[in-house]
Amino acid sequence: MDDTALPRKRHDGAITTQGFNMLTRPGGASPDTPAVDRAEKKIGAVLGDLEKETGGEVKDIGLEDMVDTDENGRPVVQRAVDVQVQQRPKREWSR
Repeated sequence: MDDTALPRKRHDGAITTQGFNMLTRPGGASPDTPAVDRAEKKIGAVLGDLEKETGGEVKDIGLEDMVDTDENGRPVVQRAVDVQVQQRPKREWSR
């Protein structure tokens, strides 16, 4: 059996297998929980509204850790969401 198909644990706690990342962090919610299902539906609704407003389509979504400063000037790590939208190509029927 080729061992490249076996899951491997990365240094950051994520488990990878052939290009797929399945995050399994201690204390994290399982992807099958009702709370995760509700969150996915809410996020989908927000992205759907964004597509309607922009006339584009969501190309990519990323989560980033950003370093900022607090009111005392000390560095603080904050989570940020990056959404990339691209314009929908104009499509016409061939004649």
